[in-house]
Amino acid sequence: MSLKKEYTHMLGAREHFMDRAQRASLLTQPIVFPQDGHNASSNFNDPYQSVGSRGVENLTSKLLTTLFPTGVQWFQHRLTAEGESEVSQSKGLKPAVDQQLQDRARVVWRTLEQPWFRPRIAELLRNLIIGGNGALWQVPKSARFRFVPLRNYVVSRDSADNILKSIVREEVASVMLEPEYRTPDKETTEIYTCFRRTGPKMFDSWQEADEKLVPGTEATYPEHLVPFRPLRWEHHSGEDYGRSFIDKIVGDLASAEGLSEALLDIAAIAARVVFLFNPAGVTNIQDFEMADNGACITGVEEDIGTTKLDKFGDLQTAAGLLRETREELREAFFMGSTIQRSGERVTATEISYLARELDVALGGAFGQMAEDIQGPVVTLTENFLQKTGVLAALPENVVELQLITGIEGLGRSTEMEALQIFNSMAQGSIPPQHLELMINYHNILLEVGKVSGVETGSFVKTLEEYQQGLQAQQQAAVAQQGLPLIQDELNAQREQESQ
Repeated sequence: MSLKKEYTHMLGAREHFMDRAQRASLLTQPIVFPQDGHNASSNFNDPYQSVGSRGVENLTSKLLTTLFPTGVQWFQHRLTAEGESEVSQSKGLKPAVDQQLQDRARVVWRTLEQPWFRPRIAELLRNLIIGGNGALWQVPKSARFRFVPLRNYVVSRDSADNILKSIVREEVASVMLEPEYRTPDKETTEIYTCFRRTGPKMFDSWQEADEKLVPGTEATYPEHLVPFRPLRWEHHSGEDYGRSFIDKIVGDLASAEGLSEALLDIAAIAARVVFLFNPAGVTNIQDFEMADNGACITGVEEDIGTTKLDKFGDLQTAAGLLRETREELREAFFMGSTIQRSGERVTATEISYLARELDVALGGAFGQMAEDIQGPVVTLTENFLQKTGVLAALPENVVELQLITGIEGLGRSTEMEALQIFNSMAQGSIPPQHLELMINYHNILLEVGKVSGVETGSFVKTLEEYQQGLQAQQQAAVAQQGLPLIQDELNAQREQESQ
């Protein structure tokens, strides 16, 4: 069976999730999950309320700030227990190894710290919030990532949430392909890319164009290096696709939409002005219509009136309910909270606080996203840099990735507090003359830098440089102490000569 037929066969399982995503999109941002058949000239039905759209953008911004803070290295490498055992066998080797791992992580981080990265992640997060699904795809032979919306791929999973197969559908300009793979008489050709599990930890991949295999596209990947990553907001066992954040508050959004529409219609009716004239009155209608502003005409005030909408009490009830609904939505979207003080930068402590708040409020979905997005992005980028020779390959089971932002990074502040408590208790319980003999402050300083995510190699001296400086300082002190003695001897000699 060709990939095109497999893709068509798997669309049935995706249809329900697409329908829910489109409904949620209509209440928030219609452009994110447009209806089938849309194009560049299609018109969208604009929502009557904006709290949904602004809420999605606010939550997207907070997630992006927490997972990938600007200018902050959000991951690091550290030795595993096996790696620690091997390094400990060589005295004095660990500080050098830690420095090399810091340098390695910084190279990967700088590769990702590019203008294209955060817009792609923001687009992914926006789709996960609204539709519950989206995918990241590493561009072949590149460190860049592209976003793939749900309407362009299908996926199947087993009951244990293991991905069995993913198929991506793309429309590519026919001129970009060899003639034998082009769809006849069409400007675009459909290309299908498949990632199929072949074992517990292995995947095969290939492409088909016009239902023909494209030679040279066959590849085999270990599971952790598969470049296509279909992601979900919330997992439910036995389902191939995910549920969204909007699914949980769609009732409030629908209520806000309906109330906003109704109040807008009523307000338009109430704003309409229609004059009523008494047919038996003495006021001349033509004189009234032709009179300028401020003019005087002959007539009786009671002959003229306006229509009135006697629904003020009902409008107040609807408006009050709308205010309550909007306030609940603002709380759900974290629109009433902030972690940044006015005019100041966001600190690591504030990011950790927001991460904890998001994970608690979102029912663990935030922690799952950190695991599904942060880790694979770093692993795939590092693998590309190894293939291109920028980084050297590492031995297996010696180094592991540690995230220092997001829910996985909450332990970093705890580790820093533990270092501070240790140092404080050591100074309070050990006599000063023995403290420096028992504690290696150089290693503590390096550990503080590692926990803080700071590159210490450029401004913290090595242990050898420190020892050389200490020796020079001691020699200078000895020389300084000997100067008075020499001066006394010279003075005594001069006195003897004068006598």
